[in-house]
Amino acid sequence: MDRSTTLAQYVQLWLRDIAPDKLAKSTLARDKQDIDRFLPYLGGYKLTDLRPEHFRKLYAELRKQTSQNTGMPLSEYTVEGVHACLCGILSDAMEGGFLNHNPAWRTYKYSGKRKEKLIADEETMQKIITALENESLKYETYFKLIIATGMRRGECCGLKWSDIDYERKSIHIQRNVVKITGEDIIVKDTKTAAGDRYVYFSPEMESLLKEYYRECVWQADAYENRKLTEDDFVFRKPANKCQAPKGIFLKKFLQN
Repeated sequence: MDRSTTLAQYVQLWLRDIAPDKLAKSTLARDKQDIDRFLPYLGGYKLTDLRPEHFRKLYAELRKQTSQNTGMPLSEYTVEGVHACLCGILSDAMEGGFLNHNPAWRTYKYSGKRKEKLIADEETMQKIITALENESLKYETYFKLIIATGMRRGECCGLKWSDIDYERKSIHIQRNVVKITGEDIIVKDTKTAAGDRYVYFSPEMESLLKEYYRECVWQADAYENRKLTEDDFVFRKPANKCQAPKGIFLKKFLQN
């Protein structure tokens, strides 16, 4: 192997010959965003010249940058993602004989204090549930289903009416929906066998699902001049395009 290859040259080879067969489309899209962040700093270095201090300096520089979307400093999660991307690419370079070791290993250290995950208490959850009843039937069903079953937003967006078994009061989770900035919505199978699973719902949730189903039947007939089918996404946009996972601003639900 040519050991004078630069990181930029190897990344081109990696994107062309390795990544498409190794990574899911959504993962590759994220990696391309990370590549755009580190190539301006490290792309000109030969792979064999890369040293730990180069990566530490990169992470320090990234922490000074602001996000084009929010105008806020890049999150530590983003910086950690760049590190993970670099480690993965350089590990493949090792397997290909371009490197004897991975120079990015052990070069990342979390900066600042890790935020404690906040878990809503019973009173807060009840406020959210009550507030959802003032939202559209679609969003009320969507969020109550997530709260009741614990499924992820992407899994909820991937549901089809055929996945719902009213007799057993169960839902078969077998898809996940991912939306990457600048990319189309991606619908894919769940990552693991554990992800392909069943969750169960209450009689109250059954009633809400059936009410929402009747609304969807009416909308398909009134606006699309067709009948709703079992293959339709439960949470969808016109032409049976699935809804992208996205949040709703819940702070207002907790006021007053």
